[in-house]
Amino acid sequence: MTTSRSCIFQLITLLLLAGCAESNLVRTTATDTTPPTVVATLPASNAENVTEARVVVTFSEPMSTGTVRLEATPSVNWGTPTWSDGDRTATFVPSDLRPNTRYTVRITGRDRAGNNLTGTTSFTFTTGALVQAGVVAENLVQNRVFVGVDERLYAVFLAWVAAQPDRALQASPEEHRRLREVVAQRAPEAARRAREFFEQNPLTPAQLVEATFWLTPDLRAGGAATAVTVLSSQAATPAPSPAPRQTASPAPQTPRPATPQPSPTGNATGQATPGPPSPHPTPAPPGPSPGRSDGPQPSSQATAAPAQPRGPLPAGLAEVVREVYEKAQGRELWAAARAEHEQLAQQYRLPTEERVRQATTYLRLNSFPFQRLVVVPNLLGPRDQVHEVAVGATLHVVVGPSSAPNVRGVLRAFLRAVLEPPTAAAKDEVERLRGLYDLVRDEAGARGLKEWEQVVRDSLVRAVEARLFLPGRDEQDSFLDSSFSEGLILVRHFAGRLDALERGEVSLGQFVQQALQAANAEQLRQQWQGRSRR
Repeated sequence: MTTSRSCIFQLITLLLLAGCAESNLVRTTATDTTPPTVVATLPASNAENVTEARVVVTFSEPMSTGTVRLEATPSVNWGTPTWSDGDRTATFVPSDLRPNTRYTVRITGRDRAGNNLTGTTSFTFTTGALVQAGVVAENLVQNRVFVGVDERLYAVFLAWVAAQPDRALQASPEEHRRLREVVAQRAPEAARRAREFFEQNPLTPAQLVEATFWLTPDLRAGGAATAVTVLSSQAATPAPSPAPRQTASPAPQTPRPATPQPSPTGNATGQATPGPPSPHPTPAPPGPSPGRSDGPQPSSQATAAPAQPRGPLPAGLAEVVREVYEKAQGRELWAAARAEHEQLAQQYRLPTEERVRQATTYLRLNSFPFQRLVVVPNLLGPRDQVHEVAVGATLHVVVGPSSAPNVRGVLRAFLRAVLEPPTAAAKDEVERLRGLYDLVRDEAGARGLKEWEQVVRDSLVRAVEARLFLPGRDEQDSFLDSSFSEGLILVRHFAGRLDALERGEVSLGQFVQQALQAANAEQLRQQWQGRSRR
């Protein structure tokens, strides 16, 4: 009997093992072994007179994006591709295609299962006498992207950090809390006065960034704003510039008559020196609009942004900053921190230049509304926050601490700057849709978008951002939906019409104008009301 039971048990075991083997066989059989192929290319093989500096490769299935490479004879700088259609389509925007040149392009890569590309994996095309977008972008971006550091920014935010309560610094880096303790130990009275000042004047980080550019190198209130000095390895110190475009209005102050201090010479890294409290300056006279210069003016595609309200430093801020900096030995703290700021700044330069070049090509820009873009780290600012300030012909993008260089945040600031002029040029269509702002006022206002024009512009910024940064269609749709829910009611409308811009059928200015003309306010209203059911 025992033997019989043992035999039955062994038989059951064998059957179970056989079932597992069969199951494994089925799974093995189902493993993807089909190699991917190239379905189409743009330009098509043997195309002649190609004037568009854009190469699109469509594959038969989703690819492992990091494995896909293009090699050309003659050689080409392909840049970073943009992926779409669920990683089936890669778009390259080469920056150095030469006119009247025949190119042979070879494609390599693997699908997500590791299968190598097979079939026809090369194609040829010949450029025409003028290769448009890529060459224009290369020339436009060259010597336009810089990085810099600024002791004034460090001083302003050292005072701000010293004034913050515990709860406000909970999400901040440990370095912020350590510095607050250092200031409290070295200069307890100055720290107390800083707390009182910021309690009475609840300035936002954006307002503090704006105010920084009104300080002289010795941390006094200047009569005009000055740009940040770029790192010496890149370019010479810029000359003094007109006042910055104000991104957020400072808290109302009662003006007191006084004579402003002379404007500095543009050196924003000087050391603080003791001295009497500075007077409160009278407002600087209106200067040229941000982005204007004495040279040739930009074309109608990207004209200078309209002038924005300007104003001097909030009363008393310079005195508070200077007192904290002097009493807490801020020069010593800055000397210890500067190398980290400079190292981080350099980490931004090349990735920012590459992304700006990619965006410039994508948008077919032929001019910028500024002469240079300077990325400035602000390691004492709030985490992941980015603020842009235009000082004369220089657009500063001030970036807070983050886990990795926040190039995407910098690009968003760049897009705001270049998309604002064509949005402003379509003012009649923007005005026609103004009633939609009543729907999104709360959501948009909570994110600092206090004007309908800002909602329109940022809707366009997010639509372009999704196309440039997010390769998969599902990722793009999710990002657009979340942006829509944040009050950017036109974001999906803009995104749905970008194909016309990508194909070169319209210029950027025409695209914005036509997209707004096609916007149906009632449909957008219904979409907003039904957003929770989407």
